[in-house]
Amino acid sequence: MASTTVKTEDYSIAIICTGDSNGKIRLWTRPTSFYQSETYFIPTQVKQAGTRTGLVTRMKFVHNNLLVTCTNNGDLRIWKFQCWNELCRYNGGEIGPKPQLKLKYDKMNLHNGAVEVVMDIGDMLLTSGGNDGKVIGVDLNNGLILQSIDCHAGERLQNSEGSTLLAKSCVVDMIVSGKEGCMISLCRDGTLQRW
Repeated sequence: MASTTVKTEDYSIAIICTGDSNGKIRLWTRPTSFYQSETYFIPTQVKQAGTRTGLVTRMKFVHNNLLVTCTNNGDLRIWKFQCWNELCRYNGGEIGPKPQLKLKYDKMNLHNGAVEVVMDIGDMLLTSGGNDGKVIGVDLNNGLILQSIDCHAGERLQNSEGSTLLAKSCVVDMIVSGKEGCMISLCRDGTLQRW
């Protein structure tokens, strides 16, 4: 499960996005007809986070007009988020904003396994995850993959038959320093790399 919130120009309006174990993402809005202290939200839209059913592992609003969703299948989708100023009347008579999502870019199998990290730096999105030991940069303006870096080469293991296997590990966090012009990737196996 994952969730994120978007900041709106009108702070009396709250919009939440949640993801579930079936790969569904839901937009929720708090009606303006309720007091700000109340926690009553109405589901306004349901979308699929990937082409296959899978757990939504990460989601993030970027620049307040894009939603990034990621799954345990290594899928990444970038959605255009819009919230019109006109208010809508919902089934129970509540009045509130009508947020909408429209698929902008679809990156299936971006990673070999769950996407663990989503970080935006300007117009670039950095993702990592899966068992591939990679960090991948995606351009938010056109959806193109800018770079794929093998951050953690992995460890060579010998199986019982005597053949050698390469066991890679997942990047679980990244630190980016503009001042030093570097990125540090941290891996699930306890190692880190400075780039």
